[in-house]
Amino acid sequence: MVELKSEQADPRDQDRAAGGERIPVYTLEEIVAEMKRLGLANRPELVDWGPDVGAEIIDDDYSRGLIGPGSGGSGVGGPQADKRPRAVRRPARRRAHGS
Repeated sequence: MVELKSEQADPRDQDRAAGGERIPVYTLEEIVAEMKRLGLANRPELVDWGPDVGAEIIDDDYSRGLIGPGSGGSGVGGPQADKRPRAVRRPARRRAHGS
């Protein structure tokens, strides 16, 4: 488990296991230092989980190789977006004091 907390975190907020013993909480710096200490030779081997199934299967133009990144085929930020009118933000109305 990796949990990032601020320096001012209350130590009583640390999680406890079912038996009541404390679960250690590591900082990002401690995790990176341990990775560097162990080195690439002790990296865990990759696991092949097999082909995607169910909701993991993505069937779209990008995954089929029909469009590439930034080709504008996704519709997000593409040429159609520039033709639409832009929303204009109105200044906020002030409320009367006490309402």
